[in-house]
Amino acid sequence: MNVAEITASSVGPSNERAPMAVDYSEQYVAEQYSSMRTLAVRTAIRLFPVIESVRALQRRVGRTSIDPAAVPRCRISATLERAAPHFQEQRWAFIENIFDPDFHRFLVEHWPKRRYFTAPFDVHKSYDKGFRWIDRSTAADERWGNVLAADARKAEDDGYPAYMDEHPHIRLLIDSLRSPETLARMQAFSGRPEPLLLNRFQLTATYPGTLVAPHRDSPQQGRNWLQFLFYVNATGGARSGGTAIIRDNTFRDVVFEPMRMTNTCMVFDPYAPFFHGVRPIAFPKFRWMIGAEYLSPSDSPQPPASDGLDL
Repeated sequence: MNVAEITASSVGPSNERAPMAVDYSEQYVAEQYSSMRTLAVRTAIRLFPVIESVRALQRRVGRTSIDPAAVPRCRISATLERAAPHFQEQRWAFIENIFDPDFHRFLVEHWPKRRYFTAPFDVHKSYDKGFRWIDRSTAADERWGNVLAADARKAEDDGYPAYMDEHPHIRLLIDSLRSPETLARMQAFSGRPEPLLLNRFQLTATYPGTLVAPHRDSPQQGRNWLQFLFYVNATGGARSGGTAIIRDNTFRDVVFEPMRMTNTCMVFDPYAPFFHGVRPIAFPKFRWMIGAEYLSPSDSPQPPASDGLDL
């Protein structure tokens, strides 16, 4: 089975207006999908319609119930500020103990069930995606919108993804991530003068063989841009889903690759001239992650490509 066969059997983005990742090595991708280590995720991609039908049925017959009053306070810890000097020099940073312990513990105990995620369909980023939200006033594209199940999409944007009634802790997390206090902290962390807004939010879950092919993110309109990857829970160690900062798109020259992925965070400036990616996850390891993108309003030009890490 080759990449073309996998892709042909899966689902493509029917309404993508702009690519959100560039500079892949298709040779690297083909090599990974010729390995037995990606068998499980290759199978999931090929069975996308079947998996989605089963999950839709599971959502209809089983609902999650969480008491909103039981959710602890959500706040990013002071480790964010302690990592700022490293980030401002290198344009990436790895942060430990990122959430308050009580909220992190609750998040692990109440991580959403697989039925609330969209099955993998993209050979370049082969993981379950869920709770997707985009700030339509600043987003440059509508990536993968029609691939999502009908009940995962909303006719009107109320500022939250679907399934919030069943997951009040995710609602609280989003509110915390875009609170005025957090936005001010994010801008100070960035070391740039442009204000930031929460632009994207998404949860992901992995399979054995899940990978993210090394790439760069396509340029956005705002000048200040941060990508936060909050590692909620994972096996840890090598090939556990840590997003590496890389000088190339084939994993030959790795700057940093996280091994601890429980209540930790990788943050980087997508404008900086490095790649990022995830090696195929080893069996039987896993990773639960939350992605949050911050972007400044598009009233100033993007920084030159030379900004960021001196590679």
